[in-house]
Amino acid sequence: MTNEQLETLLAAFLERSPHLADLLFTDQGGRLMGLDGRISEFVHRHFCELAVPVLSVHDSYLIDYTRVRELKRVMAVASERVCGVALPTSNQFYGLDEADPEYVQDYIAFRQAARSEGYLRRKAQHEQRTGRPVEAFV
Repeated sequence: MTNEQLETLLAAFLERSPHLADLLFTDQGGRLMGLDGRISEFVHRHFCELAVPVLSVHDSYLIDYTRVRELKRVMAVASERVCGVALPTSNQFYGLDEADPEYVQDYIAFRQAARSEGYLRRKAQHEQRTGRPVEAFV
C-alpha cells in the first residue's frame, strides 16, 4: 500500500474509533503482550509444579479435560496478580470437572477407546523413565 492509501485507511479507522486515537503508535501492543506473557508464565509454572501438561496458544490453553475448572481458577489468580483484576475467561467447551455429576460416568465411558500398541509402548517407556505410572500425573 502507498502512504496515501495508509493515511486514508487510518483516517477511516479513527473516524469509527476516535477513542483509540491517543493509543495508536504508543507500543500498547508490546505492553499487553508482556502482561499476557507474565500470566502465561504463572499458569505454566503452576501446572509444571504439578507435572500436568499444559500448552499455550496465544492467550488460550490446552489442558486435560479433567482440569478445566482448575485452569480457569489459576488464570483468574494469575491475571489478578499481574493486572490487579481477575480477567474473565471464555471457552466453547466445558471440562469434565465442570460437567453435571449425573453425566460424568456416561461421558467417561463414551471417551474410552482401545489403546493402540504404539500408545501402550510409549506409556511403558514413560513410566520406566519417570518411575511413575501415567495416572500419577493426572
